[in-house]
Amino acid sequence: MAHLREADPGLRLVIDAAGPFAMELKSARSVFASLAEAIVYQQLSNKAAATIFARLCDHFPRG
Repeated sequence: MAHLREADPGLRLVIDAAGPFAMELKSARSVFASLAEAIVYQQLSNKAAATIFARLCDHFPRG
């Protein structure tokens, strides 16, 4: 971010206005689990995807 701020005056204004990155990232179970979750959430509503993904995780517990 520091490089982008210095390299582009217009982008500097946007970065300064946005402030620091504040989004909380959840830890991934595995690369496969992250991919499966992304696919499910793209295809369905969030509530349906959450239910289906939870069932998938219950069926294939982390070992």
